[in-house]
Amino acid sequence: MDAQTSQSWMGAAGGRDGFVLPMTMFILLVLTVLALGAYFIANQEVLMGTATKNAELAFYVAESGAVEVMSDWDGGAYNAMNAFDTLSESGTFADGTYTLTVTRMSGNMYMIDATSFITAGGLLRQGANRRLGYIVRTVAPDFDPPTGAFTTLGVMSISSTSIVTGADDVPSALTGVCLPSDGTTEEGIVSADTSLITLGATGSALGDPAKYQSTSLDTTFFTDMGGLSWTEATALATHSITGGSITTAPDTTTGGICTQTTTTNWGNPTNPTGACGLYFPIIHVTGDVQLGSGSVGQGILLVEGDLTILGGFTFYGYIVVQDKFDSTGTNSIYGAVMSKNESSASQSIGGTTLITYSKCALERAIGYSAAGLGYPIRGRAWIDLTTASY
Repeated sequence: MDAQTSQSWMGAAGGRDGFVLPMTMFILLVLTVLALGAYFIANQEVLMGTATKNAELAFYVAESGAVEVMSDWDGGAYNAMNAFDTLSESGTFADGTYTLTVTRMSGNMYMIDATSFITAGGLLRQGANRRLGYIVRTVAPDFDPPTGAFTTLGVMSISSTSIVTGADDVPSALTGVCLPSDGTTEEGIVSADTSLITLGATGSALGDPAKYQSTSLDTTFFTDMGGLSWTEATALATHSITGGSITTAPDTTTGGICTQTTTTNWGNPTNPTGACGLYFPIIHVTGDVQLGSGSVGQGILLVEGDLTILGGFTFYGYIVVQDKFDSTGTNSIYGAVMSKNESSASQSIGGTTLITYSKCALERAIGYSAAGLGYPIRGRAWIDLTTASY
């Protein structure tokens, strides 16, 4: 083979070898692009799925915050608000936090504006938020107290130094928050048989009339609380206690906050502008109870057994006793008392006890005892305000 032929052959072979490398690099480039594209698409799917999940989680955190406020409705604070006043609340759950404002619209209508922020789950989850709005109305217990100051089926004796009066009265502590009495006078004592009522003196019972015999008064009168049955009424209780001997008193923190979780805190009737002045609990006692000297309270007291008051007791509101009522010492009750005493056991109002009908005390006790009774309106109760916040 001559030199020219050898060079031509080597050149041709070298040209074919140089084609493989570019093709290989091109194929690797295509595969890399396809792999990166697949990774990008998969990553976007993960991000979209995570975002959707986090948005739902943020929704439930905001909703949980609103539900928590409704279930622990602070009737005292919210009922004291004027139209378009706002109060702020906040809380923390395992997955995030919420902040909200409660705005009073008018009457018993409120708006809750709740915003959540997700804090759990790392960088892919943190920062998700949702804003929800709820229209809420408060439902006061539909109690329907009697018109008389004291209602009973059984035997009752009233000492000469005690008074049960149906003359509507505003206690001096409430003159700054109640309208003056309109001067109406209700029955003093309402009974199915007034011959069972013994008065120590002519002035022991006052009213129009002082003693009224009702032919319609029976045992169902003491378990029909207006629009509520006894079971429904006691189910609304702020606190349910077994009874025994207790002494009640307002309970406030050093910061001036009313501690409503204390079962012996029944509000502060003599200081309506104080920390517990707008706290009107519904107290359900499942047995006999004896209230110690100096006890105070306001709201609605529902007693399954006997109620014994030792002295120095002050109460503004509505008391219903399924068995008998006894009072000794110096006591003041403004509102109305019902004592079924179906067994006709001896019950007495002694010492220097004053039981006076008070429309103001009853209206405040029933109206403000809406604590724990905030409900979303029927139908379209909520709206997603998330886009409105951007």
